[in-house]
Amino acid sequence: MQQTGQLGTVPPPEAMRRAAEVMRRLDGRAFRGGFILEKILGPLSTGHIELRSTDPAREPGGDLQLLPRPGDVERCVRGIEAMERVVRSRAFSRFTYGNHTR
Repeated sequence: MQQTGQLGTVPPPEAMRRAAEVMRRLDGRAFRGGFILEKILGPLSTGHIELRSTDPAREPGGDLQLLPRPGDVERCVRGIEAMERVVRSRAFSRFTYGNHTR
């Protein structure tokens, strides 16, 4: 039997159908929350990650070089500040609670 993998971020159609079926059975309140993640676009530092085993339970190895340069930290801070501005915007206000704090 031949299998094909998918490296992209969009799941194959059959996985999407299964996910939609599961989601339909869930209580609608499960979808009333959310979160926002900030990602550094084009960090100044880069690292690497490597698989040590084909066992999915085993942690990968490598050196991620997470924010080792001051410029990386500044970029991350600017990204988080940008997300704060988006969340506080009028267009986004219907998705937030009035009692959120800084």
